[in-house]
Amino acid sequence: MSKKTILVVEDEGIVAKDIQNRLRNLGYNVPVTVSSADAAIEQVQKLMPELVLMDIMLKKEMKGIEAAQIVRDRFNIPVVFLTAYSDEQTLKKAKLTEPYGYIIKPFDERDLQSAIEMALYKHGVEKELIEREEQHRLVLESASDVIITIDETNKIIFANREIERIFGYKPSEILGQQLTRLIPENLRGDHINAFRRYVKSKQKSISWNNKEFVGLHENGKQFPIEMSFGEIIKNGRSYFTGFIRDISDRKLAESIINEEKERLRVTLQSIGDGVITTDTDGKVQILNTIAEILTGWTQEEAYGKPVEEVFHIYNEKTKVICENPIKKVLKTGKIVGLANHTALLSKDKIERIIADSGAPIFDKNRAILGVVLVFRDITEKSRMDGELAKSKKIESIGILAGGIAHDFNNILTCIMGNISIARLHSNENDRIYQRLVEAEKATIRARDLTQQLLTFAKGGAPIKVATNIKGLIIETSQFMLSGSNCKCIFNVPDDLNVVEIDEGQISQVINNIILNADQSMPTGGVIEISAQNKTIKSDDEVPNLKKGDFIKISIKDHGIGISSNHLARIFDPYFSSKQKGSGLGLTVCYSIVHNHDGHIEYSSKLDIGTVATIYLPASDQVVEDTGQEPDKLIKGSGKILVMDDDDVICKMISEILYELGYRYHTVMDGNDAVEKYKDALDSNDKFDLVILDLTIPGGLGGEETLKRLIQLDPEVLAIVSSGYSNKPIMSDYVKYGFKDVIAKPYNISALAQVLDRVLKQRIKNK
Repeated sequence: MSKKTILVVEDEGIVAKDIQNRLRNLGYNVPVTVSSADAAIEQVQKLMPELVLMDIMLKKEMKGIEAAQIVRDRFNIPVVFLTAYSDEQTLKKAKLTEPYGYIIKPFDERDLQSAIEMALYKHGVEKELIEREEQHRLVLESASDVIITIDETNKIIFANREIERIFGYKPSEILGQQLTRLIPENLRGDHINAFRRYVKSKQKSISWNNKEFVGLHENGKQFPIEMSFGEIIKNGRSYFTGFIRDISDRKLAESIINEEKERLRVTLQSIGDGVITTDTDGKVQILNTIAEILTGWTQEEAYGKPVEEVFHIYNEKTKVICENPIKKVLKTGKIVGLANHTALLSKDKIERIIADSGAPIFDKNRAILGVVLVFRDITEKSRMDGELAKSKKIESIGILAGGIAHDFNNILTCIMGNISIARLHSNENDRIYQRLVEAEKATIRARDLTQQLLTFAKGGAPIKVATNIKGLIIETSQFMLSGSNCKCIFNVPDDLNVVEIDEGQISQVINNIILNADQSMPTGGVIEISAQNKTIKSDDEVPNLKKGDFIKISIKDHGIGISSNHLARIFDPYFSSKQKGSGLGLTVCYSIVHNHDGHIEYSSKLDIGTVATIYLPASDQVVEDTGQEPDKLIKGSGKILVMDDDDVICKMISEILYELGYRYHTVMDGNDAVEKYKDALDSNDKFDLVILDLTIPGGLGGEETLKRLIQLDPEVLAIVSSGYSNKPIMSDYVKYGFKDVIAKPYNISALAQVLDRVLKQRIKNK
């Protein structure tokens, strides 16, 4: 411990030396002694001693009292007076310098040391108090809040300088004023009453937690503040020191944040996708409106719950629960998408196919705060995609079908035509006649098989006629169930809309559906068939259908039903859940209905039954009644030009025309047909009708040939014929200038009726 330095000021040299020695013996550092006040001040400034021993009565111009005052005021060094005697007035002056002690001469070392140590201790305490007060003052003055003290009467007795910045008053201006001066006038009564209640409650503090008030600036402006006070008891009286904080900036920031939150809320609610946010524990924080609809949970119900409970997803095909995307996002910190065929099961047990992605939510330091899930209902899109996939599969079969149909139908035309001619020249009682009948039946079955393939082919459009479909529905259904242990119950009104259909194709659709229904009830049962007029009011009400008028046909069985896995594939080519069959029946149905601009769909429940529903567009056409018997052989007269690239078919048609009583000429190319027609016109022996094959490989086909013929003769009568074409001429022949159509293969009776029908048009027009 370092020695304390003491300066001795004594004008008696012997006494000064004695005191110096004594102090040194006591362990103090006494480097010099001085005899005058001026010398004392000089040495104090030089040595900066811890204490000065000062004789009160110095002999020179400045007395010790005056020197002590300077030492205390200028250097803050304690002074202990040395005195032998003094008058009363001198002592009073000495007291004004606030000395730290007196030593009466003569004195012993114990008295000397005791006086010095007491003085040093007292000065040290005072110095510490001064430092603390200075620290407190600095704290009070540097605080960014108003620090204020009031008494029990609400009077302000202290305020730091911050009050001027916040309230506009200098501390000196506000002291002695009521605290209510800092509060708007209309709120002062509430404040006084609250303060009185607080005093009565005998609480010791008022926290500013959630305590917001209104402050009043000196200029009259009001602004939000927070206040907190603590009670101090001094001399039996209560004082309240507290803090007042201007929270205008904070309120503005809160307002901005709240506005931002509101914008975010409105944005989230406006998004067309479902949005769910979670914390890092996977607990739900936010659901927007779409998410509430899709999950069946409200925001209040879902908040804080594990996301798996609200967002319950699984594989639509396998029904296996999907991995929680939240965990994967939190683990990887990356965006994660859901696998295909993900289904969401809502709280009310509604299944929806969804597309989804999860992304992490980062703070400014890239720390993960949670996860946001964005998902949308793609059930309808998935169904539409399925329909498109079915169409593409069927289209692939069409490429194959179209490739073989033309040549195959040409062959069948030759076979069927020649058989029908042979039947004309045989007796019904002959064995050969029966063989010809069987051969013709086999050819018809082959034609039907080809026709099934053609329903898939591009350009193999149905040949439509305006039809009252009620009779077709009933006749086809009853014929199909002949000999079956199942029966039909019909609910088909007479006022069904007219439809434009290929009767053979639609009959085939009904036939295939009835066959499946019959096979689903091996022990027998009832098949309910109903039809009604139906108006589709929006484009998305039924897949693939635009709004408009339709007829809706429903065929319902009560059989074994179809599993959900199989139901999704029933229109796929070659798919079948039965051991027998090609798996093309419903594929054909789908293609035929699609080519009629309609829609077909199935619904089913295992062990309950299946419903097939067909939509066909209504038509404003009028149904014509020809009055002809289908198989009646109608003979005629006239000159016919036949164009076909197949020599065998030309020969066969020639035989048929001969049998029917017509004159004829055959050519194998469009150019030859135009030349023959021109020659006939020039010789005034024009052709009454032409039959043009639509497709002539490497030559001029029926469409272009007719254009040239019309240039020669605008009144030309033409029938289009083809086994297959990738153009829609067969189904819309009138648009291209033809008067009628006959599809290959055909027999003599079919050709006879078409010829008769067209030639009668000429007579009618004349």
